[in-house]
Order: sequence, then structure tokens, then C-alpha cells
Amino acid sequence: MMMGEVLSAFKFHGNPNKIIVAFGEGRQRGLMNIIGITRFDIGKARKCLGLSYVKCCFDNAEDVLFDMDVGEIESQIQHHCLLLPLIDDGNFVQEYAIVYDDWDVSDDKCEKCLPNLCPRCFETDVLL
Repeated sequence: MMMGEVLSAFKFHGNPNKIIVAFGEGRQRGLMNIIGITRFDIGKARKCLGLSYVKCCFDNAEDVLFDMDVGEIESQIQHHCLLLPLIDDGNFVQEYAIVYDDWDVSDDKCEKCLPNLCPRCFETDVLL
């Protein structure tokens, strides 16, 4: 998160506002560690190339859940997503955009929605 790397994450059913990241090397044994991500400055996203970037950080270390059963975690996943870092002129200030597995994105209010590009791409009915 501090280095500006692309992160793979997911959301659980019934908790649409919480993004979770799995980590660790226990997956071979059927176990994973998970931690949530907190998004800051909701409503004040920086826009770039049609994506809304908001500042993010991992939740507190004491909120990590260790050795969770992979099968149980996977059964609770509603959406997978990627967190894409905004690196502007070599500077990274922990701002990420979120792109979901169905190509929806997270807007400046951190709500899942169609990208702004979609209405522009499909505003002309080419079948007429």
C-alpha cells in the first residue's frame, strides 16, 4: 500500500462499503490472512483518466484476521476488484482508484458505478 503497487482485493456480500485484501503464504494450506482498507476524503476524489482516486490505507494491525479458511472466505465474496495507484510525476500519496470484476468503478463517494466513459461511448445509438 505504501509503495504504490496494484492491489487485488474483494468485497463481501452484505458489506458493500468495505474493501478487503488477503495476504500471506498460507494459501497452500487453505488459509489466508485478511485486512480491510480504509478510504479517506470520500467525496473529494482526484480525477484522472475517468477514474476517481481516493486516499487509502490498511486498517489497524489489530484488525487483521489470521488463518481464515480460504473456502469460507471465497464463499462470502461478492466482487473482486483491483486498486490502481495514482502516481503523478513520480509522486505517490496513497491514492487509489477501484475497478471491479464487472468493469464498474468506484466513484468519488466510493460507490460502485458505471465508469463516466460509458455514457459517452454509448450516447449515439449506432443501430438507428
